[in-house]
Amino acid sequence: VPWARTPESSFLLTPNELRNLLMEAGFNIAAWSDPTQAARAWFVALEEEIRKEGLPPLGFHVLLGPDFQVMARNQRRNLEEGRIVLAQVVAQK
Repeated sequence: VPWARTPESSFLLTPNELRNLLMEAGFNIAAWSDPTQAARAWFVALEEEIRKEGLPPLGFHVLLGPDFQVMARNQRRNLEEGRIVLAQVVAQK
């Protein structure tokens, strides 16, 4: 996960692994979408906004601390390089 500070706290799954885990746990997949392209664009815009205006008073950096900008850059790079994808899922039990 983008906020993981060590490999031991990062639990990334492929979309198929996530789907299988949800189904094995008894969930029905009601909706599944891939917002990866939108996330790529959002991170580009975020980086540009921070470069121009600095960090806003309230945002992810408040929760994630001083490592936020490095984490955001890594997330953007991973999205751009296709190393990660996003899944937006509605699952019902």
